[in-house]
Amino acid sequence: MLQKLVTWKDFDDAARQLAAELNLSRRTYCLLGQPRGGLVLAVRLSHLLQIPLVTQPVRGRTLIWVDDILDKGTAWRKAKERYHPTLGVVWITKDITASVLFALDVSPNVWIVFPWEVA
Repeated sequence: MLQKLVTWKDFDDAARQLAAELNLSRRTYCLLGQPRGGLVLAVRLSHLLQIPLVTQPVRGRTLIWVDDILDKGTAWRKAKERYHPTLGVVWITKDITASVLFALDVSPNVWIVFPWEVA
């Protein structure tokens, strides 16, 4: 399996790209980060977009679910069932047919090493 090391600069560039694509100026949103990797991106997007990061859906706000990677789509399917988000946002996807906003797509046979996983 091939390895791809992504850097903090790659992360920040992707977060800024996703924030620009989201363009959330007209509605009331909140972000829910998938525990572990999704929280890193959710916090960064929260700062860039100046919208709240929450631990559960908030009445009156449109929920955006965030994760670092969509591999087989299991976490996204579970999030849709549990939280009913309007949109899913991931940094990296291995499945471009999934209904999420993403910054980078990679082959399923690539193992991603995130900057927060490097000691």
